[in-house]
Amino acid sequence: MKTLVAGMGGVGGYFGGVLAQHGADTTFLVKSEHLRRTQSVTLRVQTVDGNFTLSKPQVVETLESDICFDVILVCVKYYDLEAVAKIIAPGITPKTVVLTVQNGIDADREVLRWLEQVSVYPGSAHIISTLKEPGQVVQSGGPRTLVFGARAGGAAPRLEQSVRYLRAHGVQASVSENIERELWFKFIFALGFSGLTAVYDQSFQEIYSTPLGKAEFLEVIAQGCDLAGADGVRFKPSERLKLVERADSHLLEAAPATSSLQRDLRQGRRSEVEALHGTALRYARKYGLSLPAIESIYQRILARASVPR
Repeated sequence: MKTLVAGMGGVGGYFGGVLAQHGADTTFLVKSEHLRRTQSVTLRVQTVDGNFTLSKPQVVETLESDICFDVILVCVKYYDLEAVAKIIAPGITPKTVVLTVQNGIDADREVLRWLEQVSVYPGSAHIISTLKEPGQVVQSGGPRTLVFGARAGGAAPRLEQSVRYLRAHGVQASVSENIERELWFKFIFALGFSGLTAVYDQSFQEIYSTPLGKAEFLEVIAQGCDLAGADGVRFKPSERLKLVERADSHLLEAAPATSSLQRDLRQGRRSEVEALHGTALRYARKYGLSLPAIESIYQRILARASVPR
């Protein structure tokens, strides 16, 4: 099977690197301005379990119609989905499976706006991984897992085949029978984790270990769960507790837990605040809900983003 990994950042570089290391026929799709820098480098992946390298990985900036892929793992930021969808179109056949792992809850639907009649399955990546410099990926936390599913539920043979392929080549991937719940779980956690780290520009441990920081996080979680319930995904008290337990677990990690949203703001890059907090507020308007804690984080992030650096 031929695999295309769209994006060679912290997530794409890690999972694509693992696939290639385990013998998968893997090609990376990168932006044109990054092509020259990545073509000649060795991909170095540093993980909590050890390091590995790939000498001159296959890297492209466009696709030709005569080269098609069986699995396309889309690991770019949410705001690049339209551009990537148009680029990968020539490499798609009726048998191609496209897998999305963006922050947010509707990346697959965004891709389907530009790629009609394509098998696109949403998923979530559970990993803390960053691109330190071109060709150097540092994975510092998280379980390093991918979870996918079909929104309609039920059997999805091609998705299951693709996930088996990922697992056979070193990636810890699974299929969820309720991907909507998986997406909302990560989305709600990100509203708090990514939002607060971006607002305060501190590690999550520093924020969450203070009474004020923990209270603000818990308020975001409560409002996020209310929003999910309005959308038809109801979280029981025990499930809400798992969100808190996940936050608690970060206090046990040695490495400072930071978010890509935080790092993007710090470096003056475009961020995914609209895919996260902007989307939450859009859903809230749809259902007539008030989300003051999430609205506050959203406004403070916008204010930070507008400050010249």
